[in-house]
Amino acid sequence: VDDEPNIAEVVRLYLEHANYEALLLSRGQEVLRTIVEERPSLVLLDIMLPDVSGYELCEQIRKMEAPYHQTPIIFLTAKGESIDKLRG
Repeated sequence: VDDEPNIAEVVRLYLEHANYEALLLSRGQEVLRTIVEERPSLVLLDIMLPDVSGYELCEQIRKMEAPYHQTPIIFLTAKGESIDKLRG
């Protein structure tokens, strides 16, 4: 999930090169529905999205019913301050 098309495309290419199927989303609003419909093995999540923060989205995913709340999440972000790392 990334609103920067160039970054999302590079990540998609790397994942597909490693034989993973990648589904690109650019808006946080799409994520919860997609988790239920697609059951992804992993969510790569940008922290700074236009409609909701990645932190908030992560909290919403963790509040979902089983088994969706257990979906692994990795944050991808340009933020590098210690507080951002701790919060993630």
